[in-house]
Amino acid sequence: KARAGSQVANDELLESISLNHLEDSIRNEIVDTDDSFKYTTPSKCQATIKYVAAIGELTPGADVVVITDRTPFYVEQGGQVADIGIITTAKARVDVEFVKRIERGVVLHKGKLSGGLIDHNQSIEMEVDWPRRERIMSNHTATHILNWALREILGDHVMQKGSLVDPDKTRFDLSHHASISNDELTRIETLVNEQIDEDMPVYAEEADQKQAREINTLRAVFGEKYPERVRVVSVGVPVKELLMRPKDEQWMKYSVEFCGGTHVQRTGEIQRFRLIEESAVAKGIRRVTGITGEKARHAEKRAESLGKEIDAALAGVKSASIDAAALESSFNALSAQVNESELPVVEKLHLREKLGELQEHVKQSKKAQARASAADIMGQLDEILAGAVSHGDVKVCCANLGAAPVDQMRSAADSLRDRARSAAILLAGTTDDRVVLLAAMTKDVIGKGVKAGDLIKEVAPIVGGKGGGRPDMAQGGGTDATKIDDALAAAKTWIGGKLG
Repeated sequence: KARAGSQVANDELLESISLNHLEDSIRNEIVDTDDSFKYTTPSKCQATIKYVAAIGELTPGADVVVITDRTPFYVEQGGQVADIGIITTAKARVDVEFVKRIERGVVLHKGKLSGGLIDHNQSIEMEVDWPRRERIMSNHTATHILNWALREILGDHVMQKGSLVDPDKTRFDLSHHASISNDELTRIETLVNEQIDEDMPVYAEEADQKQAREINTLRAVFGEKYPERVRVVSVGVPVKELLMRPKDEQWMKYSVEFCGGTHVQRTGEIQRFRLIEESAVAKGIRRVTGITGEKARHAEKRAESLGKEIDAALAGVKSASIDAAALESSFNALSAQVNESELPVVEKLHLREKLGELQEHVKQSKKAQARASAADIMGQLDEILAGAVSHGDVKVCCANLGAAPVDQMRSAADSLRDRARSAAILLAGTTDDRVVLLAAMTKDVIGKGVKAGDLIKEVAPIVGGKGGGRPDMAQGGGTDATKIDDALAAAKTWIGGKLG
C-alpha cells in the first residue's frame, strides 16, 4: 500500500508541475531548456538548477523533480524512449529515472535524491547513462535502415505507422497488405546488414523542410506536422549533397528521414541486426521487431545451438538409441526453449518445422509403446486368472499392472470378466506418478451385494485418495504407490467378506 501510494503521489506531482503555479520570481528565471547537449558524445553537461521540488521533505531518499537551464537528457519523442542517468554535485546525487517536456520547451527531470542536498541556483553535472544510450542509438539508426529496406523489398506503398526504440529493441509498424514471407524477411535483414557491414557514416543536419521534401528517397511520417526547419538524418550521404541534387536516382539506395532522435556516427557501430518478430497489428498493418549488436549475435548463437540439439534428437530416433519417454521429454524441453527464447524469426520458423518432424516421431513412438504395453498387459491375464482366489464360482482377480494407461486397464478388466464369466476384479496401475484403481464386477456378483463403487470407496484411502462409480465398474486413485499391495490385499479381504 505504501509503495502504491508513493507511485500515485509521484504521478500527481508530475501532473501538477506547471510554470503557472510557480512563484513569479522562479517562473521568470525559467527559460526553455537547452537540450542540444543530447547530441554530444557522450551526453553530459554542466547546468544550473532553476527549480527543485520533492514529495514531502527535501531530504536524502526523497523523490524529486528538477528543472535546469540545460540538459543532455533525451525526452521521449519520435518513438525513441527517454534517457536515464545522474545529476551530481560535490556532495549530492540524483538518480534520474524519468524526463518529460512540460510547457514551452522546458524539460523536467524526476529521480531519487540518494545523498546530500540540492537547491535552487546550484551548479550541477548532468550525465546520461551512456551504455544504455548507445544501445538506443544503435536500435534507432537500425530502424531508419530497416524502413528503407522494407520499401526496397515490399514496395513503395510501405509507410511507417508507428515505432518504438528502446535499449532492447526496435519495433516498427508498417502498412502492408499481407504477412511478410520468410524469403522477404531474409532479404530485408540482408539489406540492413549490408549497410551495417559497409560502416557507412551517419549525417544529421538541419534544413529547410520544403527543400528537404524534394529529396526523392526521403521518408517522413504521414500526417506528422514538421516545423519549417527540420533535422534530416541521412545514412551514407551528406545532407548537403542530397539538397544539391534532390532528384538524383542514386539517393534511392540510402535511408533519409526527418528525425530529432539520437544516432550512431557510423553504421558499423550497430554490429548486427536481426528480426525477432513479424505479426499483424490491424487490418493492413504489420509489425516487425528487431534487435542489434550483441543481442542479435546471441540470438543467432542460441538458434544454432537449439538446431543442433533438435538434430541430435532426430538422429537418436533414426538410430533407435532413444526410448519413447526420453524422446517425449526431449521434445517438450526443446519446444519450450524455442518458444521462450529470443530468436531470429526466420530461424525460429525453421526450428519449429524441425520440431514438427520430431513431434511426429513422438506420436509414432507413443503409439508403438501403447501397442506393446497393451500386448504385455493382455499377456498377463492368464497369470492373473490362474492366481485368482475362488469363492464358489466367483473368481477374485486383484493385480498390479504397473505403468498402464487407464484405457488399457479397462480393456483388461473387460477381458477378465468375459473369460471368468463370474468375477470380482480390482486392478491397480500408475500414470503420471499417480495411482489408478479400477474395479469391475460381473452381474451375478453385483446381485450378491458386491459393488465396484463400494470397493473403490473402501480401498482408495489406503493409497491416499478417493473414488467411486457404478456397481459394475468404478475408478479411483491416490498418490502413494507404495501402498498398492496393501490396497489389493484389503480388496481381497473385503470381497471375501461380502461373498461369505
